[in-house]
Amino acid sequence: MSSSTLTRTVATGLAAALSAAALSAAMLGLAGSAHAQAGPVSCDASGASRFTPGVQAAPQPVAVTYVGDDRACQDPGGAFTSARITANFRNVTLSCLASYPGPVSGSGSGTVHWSNGEQSEVDLTLENSTLNSASVTGTVREGPFAGQRFTGKFATDLAAGAFKCSFGAPVGGVSSADFTGSYTVG
Repeated sequence: MSSSTLTRTVATGLAAALSAAALSAAMLGLAGSAHAQAGPVSCDASGASRFTPGVQAAPQPVAVTYVGDDRACQDPGGAFTSARITANFRNVTLSCLASYPGPVSGSGSGTVHWSNGEQSEVDLTLENSTLNSASVTGTVREGPFAGQRFTGKFATDLAAGAFKCSFGAPVGGVSSADFTGSYTVG
């Protein structure tokens, strides 16, 4: 093989390899951004909430932890069929009396555990809580939907612990209750 034929063969092979690499990179870029273009994902939520110390009749700051069950999601892109949410809030002033007049707010963090094994880490704000319902907003910090908005509405069944709330400190207040709700990411 002559040196000019060898040079052409190497150049042709190199051009083909570069074209394949460019095509692969473009496809990876499209795959990474395709879901962001598909639209928001909405999911149902349910699970258990824990309060430390327990919620009592008198308002007091508590730490709130939510541990969700795997629930169905509606995803226009089809990538996420279900998810579960976990979240932690600190210094949320709560009372199990419906007449508590103060605003209930707080901040924390959460994780959406997607059905495909990925996770979205979210900075959360508890914006409004009335009776047993709360509105939560936030921004996805890491993972799928990074930089996009999180919104949710959740209801916690404090009435199931009415006895513990009524007797307060001697029984520790309401330390756990079920929650339900829904949230949207994206």
